[in-house]
Amino acid sequence: MATGDERIHETVKHLLRLTQEGKLVWRSEVRPAPQKVPPEYIEMSFQTKDKGRNLRLVKKRYWFDPRAPQPLNTVRLTSLFDSPKWTDDVYLEIADESWNSLWRFPTVPILQDLLSAVQYNVSGVKSYIDEIMLDKEKDSSTSDKPTDDK
Repeated sequence: MATGDERIHETVKHLLRLTQEGKLVWRSEVRPAPQKVPPEYIEMSFQTKDKGRNLRLVKKRYWFDPRAPQPLNTVRLTSLFDSPKWTDDVYLEIADESWNSLWRFPTVPILQDLLSAVQYNVSGVKSYIDEIMLDKEKDSSTSDKPTDDK
């Protein structure tokens, strides 16, 4: 039997596969842009429904200063000489009918892959590239026709 982390990984992998196959359709969640950039904000958010559940995939940005005091029970993984920087956090959650968060999945690296696949599908990149290639084929087929140079 798979452990908890393995089950989470397999669940996200399942969502990734469905997304890549076009069987799971996500939509971008419209959020107002922050007027002033706070210490953290939602950069993008996507929603879908799967097996009767509302799912939200979120990319949050936050300002991380490794020199700031840390709680006593945390392990410092950075040097005191590291510079402050913007950091991203991607998470998946289950939401209620009003899209209020009910539960957040533990973070697993494959969430980045899911976010990339969702962005690819929602943005319409594939159809855009197909249109460009079709236009290019049309242009090359018309330029290959012999011209009448009399």
